[in-house]
Amino acid sequence: MNQPAIWASQAIYKFEVAVTLFEGQLWQDSCLASQQAAELIGKAILFHCDIDFRKTHDIGLIFRRAEEAEVLVMSDKLNGAANQMTRDYLEGRYPRPDSERPPHSLFDKRDAIKRISWAQDFPDMAAHIMPDVLTEDNINYIHSLTGTITHFPPRG
Repeated sequence: MNQPAIWASQAIYKFEVAVTLFEGQLWQDSCLASQQAAELIGKAILFHCDIDFRKTHDIGLIFRRAEEAEVLVMSDKLNGAANQMTRDYLEGRYPRPDSERPPHSLFDKRDAIKRISWAQDFPDMAAHIMPDVLTEDNINYIHSLTGTITHFPPRG
């Protein structure tokens, strides 16, 4: 396997993990797995397009590198999603010294649904850049995993 395919395959695995964690009602972990799926898709694009990048978990930075190389244009929605998912990752991993609650209590079902929904938008975009890596079958599989849970339940 080539590097972009390895990274994309790992991203698909992280979608499976995010959905499994969601089904287990582990909202924080589902959010973090969704972030990792989006991050891995971004890195697959960078490898595919032979774009240098430094080690980071910042999804916005990863996709900005691709934008700077004129490989893609991020929508405002995806920019916002990338920034929020990066904050989730940074704030959700470890308790902060000034925090009164553990990180896992900061996330709920609606957060997990939103993060999974956002995360699936990244491979949709990436498939246009690297269709040989993220095939229509890959995209359909991701949507089959996430499609049953990416709607918002009523509040209350």
